[in-house]
Formats: sequence, structure tokens, C-alpha cells
Amino acid sequence: MFATQLGLGAALVRALGYQFEYWNGKGLPDGVSGEQIPIAARIVMVARDLDVVTRVGGRQLGEAMLRRRRGRAYDPAVADAFHRHAWSILAGIEEESLWDQVIEADPMPSDPLDADGLNVALECCAQFADIKCWFTRDHSPAVSNLARRAAANLGLDAIDVETIAAAGLVQELGKTGVQNGILESQRPLTNSQWDTLRLSTFLTQRILARCHGLEAINALASSHHERLDGSGYHRGLTGDRISKAARILAAADAFKALTADRPWRNRLAPDAAARTLGAEVKEGKLAHDAVEAVLGVAGHGDTLRRKTWPSGLSDREIDVLRLISLGRTNREVAERLFISPKTVGRHIENIYAKIGVSTRPAATLFAMQHQLLS
Repeated sequence: MFATQLGLGAALVRALGYQFEYWNGKGLPDGVSGEQIPIAARIVMVARDLDVVTRVGGRQLGEAMLRRRRGRAYDPAVADAFHRHAWSILAGIEEESLWDQVIEADPMPSDPLDADGLNVALECCAQFADIKCWFTRDHSPAVSNLARRAAANLGLDAIDVETIAAAGLVQELGKTGVQNGILESQRPLTNSQWDTLRLSTFLTQRILARCHGLEAINALASSHHERLDGSGYHRGLTGDRISKAARILAAADAFKALTADRPWRNRLAPDAAARTLGAEVKEGKLAHDAVEAVLGVAGHGDTLRRKTWPSGLSDREIDVLRLISLGRTNREVAERLFISPKTVGRHIENIYAKIGVSTRPAATLFAMQHQLLS
């Protein structure tokens, strides 16, 4: 679904659907076999497995795996090619420059994204980050929207406004490197867990640093948890070292987080969230003008108005899709909508058939891509 959204081509999209299919037809999801599996998928499967196994047991274990799975999971010709060439390839890989080696090995020229292509890529980053936890599945686009409108109301120029909006989409990328057990904990975090969580903005910075041309976006995205009094993370910046744009993004992120459910608390009403942000202004954590600007636009965004839903979904199916996308079980959905769990199951089957998916994560991504969770 991400590859389709990014426009990466039909051949790649097709190959991605075969990553767990086996040469002997005993794989998933469709049990196809032999040359029905695209050659790209057959090669990548062996490369993926060999990388993991050789890290654990070295060349000896890798060769044993190739022999054992040849003609079963693996195309014999592909397994033989890896047996002949994998070790010389692995010997030439340097971990420090692996990223650059991969880019240089690509036979296709690398073209920079235009404005529309970049926006699609950043939206994919937002979905990739937000789908990790049930309570963040509309977080980044909402923060982006809040921050954009608040920045415009504060008189920032058009380039800065769009940079802030872009940063809002990718600010949570680093949380993909934090264990869900920490992010979803209902208990107070230990010092060690807090240290891990504080690394999330550092990881955001390192991820975006790979992408030339995103320096301004990166500077904001990796600073949205900084606080004026130095109590934020990961740099512990204070006062004027935090830009006006970063202050706006911090306020937008805080408001959105407060008004959404979290495992350790229920969402706050907008007025209660406003009081909480006001207290942080008085404590010297958040900037007064940034908070005022965010509160001024909060609740006045674009409202979803549709006469018809995508893929012919009904109003009730949209209700069910929203709830399962937020991690609710069939029984919890049934209690919320005053219907039976069996009826919920039938609605889910109908939803899957209409939108062309077979799993809840895929249905969730569909809901995110079509902005159905707001």
C-alpha cells in the first residue's frame, strides 16, 4: 500500500505481495509456487534470510540454510547463485558506509522529488509512524494541520509555514525505534524507559539526516519536544535556542496529544487541554504566543463533509472501521455501537471486501490514507 501511494511502479508493488511465498507453494498468503513468484521476491527472500542467519551463526549456518531450503522455500537457481556469490558480496560490505553502498549500487538514476512527490512521501512517513500505536493513528497529520494554521496566523512567511507543516508530518518517525511496551505502558515509566523514549527525537533527526534537502524540516521535527526551560529533549535547548517555528510545532503537538486518548489517561476536553497548556506557559515550558495561536485555530479546521464514503462504505461500516483502526476488539466495537459481535464480524468482512484488504493493519492504513479517523 505504501509502494502504491509512493508511485514506485506496478512491478515492485506486485513483488512485495510475494515476500512470504515459497518456491514449493507452501508459503503465504496465496500458496503460489515456482516462477509464479516474481524473481525480485525470490531473490530478496534469500537475501533477507541469509542476512539474519549469518549474523547469528556465520557462513557455516548460512550455507546449511541454503542447502536445506533449496527447492523448498527457495528457487534452486537463486539459492545456487547466493551459494556462489554471497560471501564475496558480504566481505565487501562495510557497515559504516552501507547506506551509501546501497545507493551507489542502484543502476537507476536518482531523481529528486518534486513538491507533490515530496508531500506524498512525507504523508507516507506520517502514516508509517502513526500506525505503530492505536492511539496515534491520526496524530501527525492533525499536528501538521494545527501547526500550519497557527503559523500562518502568527504571520510567518509561506515557506516557513509549509516547512512547519512538513515537519509535523515526520516528527514522530523516531518513535518507530521505541518499543511498544514503553509507548503503551499504563504505569509510570522507569528512568531507563524515559531515557529510551527521549531518544525518539534523536532517531527522528538521524532518519531525516539521510535525506538531502530536508535540513530545515529536520531541525523542526527533531525539536518538537524541546521546552523553553530546558526540560525537553533530546538536546535540552532553552529560550532563544528554540526557534519560533519549533515553539509552534511543540504547542500543536502538545494540544493534539492532550485531546487524544492515551493508555494511561483518557483524552482531555479542549478547554481542559487549554488550561494544561496555559499552566505550561506559566511554568516557562511553552511559548505564550505559540499556545495562543494553536488554541485559536484548534477546533476550527476543515470538517469532513461527505455525501458518500470511499469504496462504497456505509455509515455503519465507517463507524466499525474507525473503531477497529483504533485497536478495539469486536466485542468492544459491539458494545460501543449497541450491536452483536457477530454483526461486527460481518461488517468487517464487508469492509475488507470493499476496500480490497485482508488484515486490520491494512484496513487501518486505508482509513488513515482517506482521513477517516478524525
